[in-house]
Amino acid sequence: MFFIKGMMTTLIGMDYERGLNMLKDLAETGSVPSKLEFPGKTSARGFAYVGLKSEGSTKDIGPLMEADMGRLGRWLQETGAVPAGKPFAIYHKWDPVKGMVRYTIGFPVSEVPVNLADGLESGEVPACDVYQIKHSGAYRHLGNAWSAGIMRSRAKLFRQGKQVHPFETYETDPTEVSGEIEIVTTVNFPMK
Repeated sequence: MFFIKGMMTTLIGMDYERGLNMLKDLAETGSVPSKLEFPGKTSARGFAYVGLKSEGSTKDIGPLMEADMGRLGRWLQETGAVPAGKPFAIYHKWDPVKGMVRYTIGFPVSEVPVNLADGLESGEVPACDVYQIKHSGAYRHLGNAWSAGIMRSRAKLFRQGKQVHPFETYETDPTEVSGEIEIVTTVNFPMK
């Protein structure tokens, strides 16, 4: 059973770290800006997108995604392109043992531009059935939604598919809300 030691140590460590972060918020502010809702099984409509594919350390995911979103925002301003939906991130690979993540962050578009700037790519998320978890609160606690989804999959409340990668949709702009609890993100687990 030594072959699972690294993974188990990492997963327990992640749970421990999430708990400590929530305890820190509770001690410092008297509340934890993290609330979960479970819309559950639903259909997600497909969409074409323009985005940036990145890879980096899971510890640096926040600053990496913020920089990528800034670059996409500048591209939207320069080109006058109008998003056809909320921004999102697709998680292609998440390796907790190595601490690495590969993701695409982007905007849905009604029509993919012909000439994209260097580094930008286009793609499509197909229509699919998903299991949704809605997280209201700070991005630093978004792992609560992912953990809840993984536990529900293991409990066989839904069967996670492998054809479409899991993705999260950013329902609110964090710069336009008055408090962290108003930041809303929907995590989508594509199903078989």
